[in-house]
Amino acid sequence: MEEDLTWAELREPWQRLRWARRHAKYESARAAAGSLGENEATYSAYERRPDSSKHIPLSHQRAIQFAKKFKVRWQWLLIGEGEPWLLAPKREAPDVAEGKRILEGLPSAKRAEAIQILRVLGGRR
Repeated sequence: MEEDLTWAELREPWQRLRWARRHAKYESARAAAGSLGENEATYSAYERRPDSSKHIPLSHQRAIQFAKKFKVRWQWLLIGEGEPWLLAPKREAPDVAEGKRILEGLPSAKRAEAIQILRVLGGRR
């Protein structure tokens, strides 16, 4: 059942569209259609299986429109290319995270002094 699949396992555009809608916190096709200013039946047809009646295949233009609304990449939505995210989550280097942890543990006067030293070492005054 597609509800149990992760985004990486979704093989069809209609599955990815449904996942993107839910990930964007639209609990129903009706809610998504309303936010898009679209007829519920029309929007729902994009989320239907191809073997069901009234299925509408996802076009390039519609993929762009839906992707913008649901904040995913249209390429992923339409053809499953790459990840759904518009921007990959920024990850801190382990040494930066450790430095922040150490700074947070210092008393405020020592923290300010340490930050000033780091700025000087980094070329920023």
